Amino acid sequence: MVTLTLAHPLSAAQVEKLHAQDSSRDYVQGDKITLPRDDARLVINAGYCDGVDPEDHEAVRKALDSTAKTATKTAKPSN
Repeated sequence: MVTLTLAHPLSAAQVEKLHAQDSSRDYVQGDKITLPRDDARLVINAGYCDGVDPEDHEAVRKALDSTAKTATKTAKPSN
């Protein structure tokens, strides 16, 4: 799962199609949305991710990878 900050609003119907964790509400600009990696790429490519230019491949990679690393760190079992 990847968490992105939205640059544009999305309706609950749009969010449901993106398989977001919370698809029961509308999202506004600046909201954070958590969704599967492939769907996150769709949001980025559509220009709906705040601070990530879809033409900047390095920025896209960082947006997708930084969240994955954070999720991995929090998923480590405790001793």
